[in-house]
Amino acid sequence: MAATFVVEDGSSKTDSNSYLSVADADQYHENHSGSTTWSGETQANKEKALRLATQYLDIVYGDQWEGVRSDVDQALDWPRFDVTTHDEDDWWESDEMPQPLMDACAELALISMSETLLPNQSTSGTVKKSSVRVGELSESIEYMGGNSPFTMFSVVEALVSELIEQAGTIERS
Repeated sequence: MAATFVVEDGSSKTDSNSYLSVADADQYHENHSGSTTWSGETQANKEKALRLATQYLDIVYGDQWEGVRSDVDQALDWPRFDVTTHDEDDWWESDEMPQPLMDACAELALISMSETLLPNQSTSGTVKKSSVRVGELSESIEYMGGNSPFTMFSVVEALVSELIEQAGTIERS
């Protein structure tokens, strides 16, 4: 069975598996990276890379996205309701795919061609601090460099920063 490739277009599809089309990723890389790694790949490899990039975004940022899913039955985390734009005076429409999300998907797709985005890990990193309490069971582990077992990519972090919940976010009236 051949892999499917369905791009989310803001209509809350139940079968989508990518935030970005190959054509849009091609244009992004032409404009930003000029990557021959990307342009030299087959359509099938580009689709695979975009599916992996989308999977990474939903797994790593899924519990941090601002707002709520537009439809409980949609396949991916986006589109969403109640998400402010960069200037915080406006809101992304609930049927709109934010450009920073699509740009992050393009960046991750390119990265996925040379490294594994979500590698298997036996540990979350070097333990910096650990505490255990037996009465009423409690455990707290702090890792060097934060608590995330995921590889973080600076350009992706910068792109999605306006789409994740921030302390003191503005309430919509």
